[in-house]
Amino acid sequence: MDKKKLALVIKGRSTLNYVTPNVIHSLSNQFELLVIHPKSLESEVTARITSLSIRSRGFEEIRDSYDLAHFEELFSILRYKYIRRSKSFKYRHRRFGTYTTVIQNLIWFGFELLYHQDPIRLPSFAPSTLSENLRRFVIDSRNLVRKKISFLKYSFGRKGKQDFQKRLRLIRPEVELHRILEETLPDLVAFPSYSYDPLDYDLINSCKNLGIKSLSITENWDNLSSKSTPLVFADHITSWGEQTSEHAIRIQGYKKDAVHILGSPRIHQHFNEKYGGESHSNLGKAILFLGASHFSREQSILLTLSELLRADSFYGDVQIVYRPHPHHTQKIDLQRLNEANIHVNTDNLSDISSDKYLTNLISESLLVIGPYTTAVLEALLLGKPVIGLAYREPLSVYSPRRQRDYFVHLNELDLIGHLIEVRKLGNLKSALRTAFELSSHDPRELKSRSKDALNYFYRNPKNPFGEDLRNLVQYILSV
Repeated sequence: MDKKKLALVIKGRSTLNYVTPNVIHSLSNQFELLVIHPKSLESEVTARITSLSIRSRGFEEIRDSYDLAHFEELFSILRYKYIRRSKSFKYRHRRFGTYTTVIQNLIWFGFELLYHQDPIRLPSFAPSTLSENLRRFVIDSRNLVRKKISFLKYSFGRKGKQDFQKRLRLIRPEVELHRILEETLPDLVAFPSYSYDPLDYDLINSCKNLGIKSLSITENWDNLSSKSTPLVFADHITSWGEQTSEHAIRIQGYKKDAVHILGSPRIHQHFNEKYGGESHSNLGKAILFLGASHFSREQSILLTLSELLRADSFYGDVQIVYRPHPHHTQKIDLQRLNEANIHVNTDNLSDISSDKYLTNLISESLLVIGPYTTAVLEALLLGKPVIGLAYREPLSVYSPRRQRDYFVHLNELDLIGHLIEVRKLGNLKSALRTAFELSSHDPRELKSRSKDALNYFYRNPKNPFGEDLRNLVQYILSV
């Protein structure tokens, strides 16, 4: 019997973890596999599959910033239309789509500039003078008027739906990508998705036009609850656990039989490989601070933590390792942090190997501290005590408290026993002591205590990712 044909689409460098021996071997043994990738990644993909005799095809991306801005507006319209489905939609709308936010940002930037001199508190693109603030206010206000018109025009009624479809048809397709699918006609196209990606629209539309089944593989924890709803629906979509399955159905609008729990290769690795052993940080006992991409006062928290450690002999010679977020845009005062005995670790920060490198850093640490990011969930899955920062920052739309309360994917996190949440900075001292005491427990013990809660967020896999993906593809092609 001829093998079924499977096309695996790699979109960017961050999704090269789908082109690993485990995944490629598992899929190619069962299916006639074709790897499709942007031409900019040709050398990396070729190096990984040449020895395995796997075919690949590259496509040239043609979209410019104007096209991407068009997509952003369409997703904003959908997010506004279905704002009642998710508190996260409401939060994102307030961050990017209201006059209150424009004024609040203006006041916040001014407040920070006047009263806080810590260089990394402000985004590097924040206005630095009153005149710049006023120009930003005028530009943001003008853009909001345009957005409001779009929201009202395209969100409601039959005429609005027709106009919205006309806007969709204005999108230039990735012609070369469609041509590859038309020439090869796979039985199924599988692709990692960030649920906010123009390439998803191209792939799913091409699949529908050519009679090919499509599988969207959810890559991030919050994709199904906070970004938007789909411009077009894939035939099948994956989730990480029961929580995100509910989000796919209730928020995204997928039917239950189209949603499958699978996970992500970078998270699966925690369950299928042994981490630890040889140190990568060379710092001995360390507390790992994981930064966020948004603009919280990370330097202030780091300096406070340093003072708490030095003031209490209970902590011995424990050091702080600060790992900024890969999309961090703020200035880092290396000298000041170094004087406080805080080590800034930026090794492999933007490299594809950073997923595994970060996992090793988490595994080697005593405990983890940070605002709520996917890396914090990874630390919890690894059985590390975590101090989750959910304190209030007055005036800031990026306040950790606001994000904790509005982001739907963070619901039920308090069911995890080795998570200590700090909702007031005055409680940081006691939280640090509690987390440090928990760090003496075996991570397997901590995971066992919260097994059901962890499984709710990310189902504990029994197989490597490649095998789970192969089994899912086999199921989809059999129905």
